[in-house]
Amino acid sequence: MKDILKMGAFLAAVAAIAAGILAATYTVTAPEIEKNKVREINQALKQIIVDADSFEKQDGYYIAKEGGKEIGRVFSVAPIGYSGSVEMLVGIGEEGQVTGVKIIKISETPGLGLNATNSKFLSQFKNKTSKDLLEPKKDIDALTGATITSRAVCDGVKEALKED
Repeated sequence: MKDILKMGAFLAAVAAIAAGILAATYTVTAPEIEKNKVREINQALKQIIVDADSFEKQDGYYIAKEGGKEIGRVFSVAPIGYSGSVEMLVGIGEEGQVTGVKIIKISETPGLGLNATNSKFLSQFKNKTSKDLLEPKKDIDALTGATITSRAVCDGVKEALKED
């Protein structure tokens, strides 16, 4: 019985030390991780609306400005794909046309749905408007073996166009 108590106390001490180390690591790295996320978003925004010199964050979207004048908006959407949500940014220009699409976070199948991040696939959406169908295998070339992911990206673009 004494051995079991000693072993239990030892395991509790090891678990407490490991938890303390994890907490300390998180405390040190969390601000840097957050800075990297902000930097990644800012780079994506600049790729989506190239002419913008600043972006003003709103609830669910960013206003793109050039010289203080609004030139478009970038919407954050997260349609459901095959393996979960596809977090993406969709830029909409002044005349209601898609200026660009950037996938921020995706957990689709490698070699299939993960190909949605390829610029060749995403470039199909450029200059599309709410008047376009935005349907895989109709006006959008679907990813081979990843129709659900293709449809999710189309749905995200449609959602952004509706919000504009």
